[in-house]
Amino acid sequence: MKFPTISIILPRREQDSSEFAIQAILQSDYPQECLEIIETIGNHPSTQRNRAAAMAQGELLYFLDNDSFVSPTLFRHI
Repeated sequence: MKFPTISIILPRREQDSSEFAIQAILQSDYPQECLEIIETIGNHPSTQRNRAAAMAQGELLYFLDNDSFVSPTLFRHI
């Protein structure tokens, strides 16, 4: 089975952390080589998302807040 590549876009402010979300992504059961995590730092989330989307290499874009938690099976269900 071929898995599509997924670009996960995480906007955050400089003083915030996205470590919680990144660790949850890394513990997912989706093939890690098919995941691209793009963390973008700034104060305007919509601008940050657009900038990251332009850089993304994945077949699918998934927008996630920096304090979000993803279940281990989330990406298989997309």
